[in-house]
Amino acid sequence: MLLLLLLLYCYYYYYYYYYYYYYYYYYFYYYYYYYYFYYYYHYYYRLPTILTTTTTTYYYYYYYLLLLLLLLLYYYPTTPPPPPPPPHHVYYYLLLLLH
Repeated sequence: MLLLLLLLYCYYYYYYYYYYYYYYYYYFYYYYYYYYFYYYYHYYYRLPTILTTTTTTYYYYYYYLLLLLLLLLYYYPTTPPPPPPPPHHVYYYLLLLLH
């Protein structure tokens, strides 16, 4: 019974940490690329177009938003990151059970 409870405990914490890590990995990956392309676009492409007509500025704006979307879809990882190991005290309890 104790072993079963311990296994359930290990299972719960292992997958809790795995999904926690998985969620933040994708969240920060997405925002990193979003801000990177956003600032790149504004510093290098938007500034010269402001001096031209408003219509041209809007055209450039939508073209680079489309480019940003395509690059994000292309570089977005499709495989999940490897799960982190379970907490260290889980190994300690397992060693105690084996003795």
